[in-house]
Amino acid sequence: MIRWRLGNTTFTVEFSFFAVAAVAALWGGGRYVLLLFLAGLFHELGHLAAMGLFHRSVRSVALCGAGTLFTPAEQYGAYWQDIVVSLSGPAVNLVLGGIFLSLDRTSAFGMLHLGLGLFNLLPYANLDGGAVCGSILSICGVLPDQKRRVQNRVSVVISLLLAAVCWCTAVWNWSLLLGIGYLLLMQFWTEK
Repeated sequence: MIRWRLGNTTFTVEFSFFAVAAVAALWGGGRYVLLLFLAGLFHELGHLAAMGLFHRSVRSVALCGAGTLFTPAEQYGAYWQDIVVSLSGPAVNLVLGGIFLSLDRTSAFGMLHLGLGLFNLLPYANLDGGAVCGSILSICGVLPDQKRRVQNRVSVVISLLLAAVCWCTAVWNWSLLLGIGYLLLMQFWTEK
């Protein structure tokens, strides 16, 4: 991992960022690495815009296999603000995906945006959907020590539903299933 500080912000580049970039380059050449990077950048700019709306500064920026992750310096305001900040990244991807796909139904950039936006809405701990799920559970009065267990159960149910959809439609997207398996593993791994 590469790490440096600039002012009050810590920047890191993790090995997983280079691994995903290498896989994307092998899969489709340098063009896909650039498109993946740009889709992730627009996603994070959505988060930054919402953070700016609520006057939050950035504590850290991390480049990893999941993209670019910004962490606010203040540990969150009201739960509704957390939800807005979490949903702003996927919203940007979904809007841009819709625009690009309406212009060209075969747009790789549009499909990347759409996939990234939908994937990040899944309720796993390391995704935006997991942050939204955690905020909603807090609003509903679930205690912090119980919140993780409830979120783990939601993740298992979602994983089983996705596997059932793949089974029933006979559409086996192995990268999606492996990604879901990895997220489910990380959900329980980070529980401890």
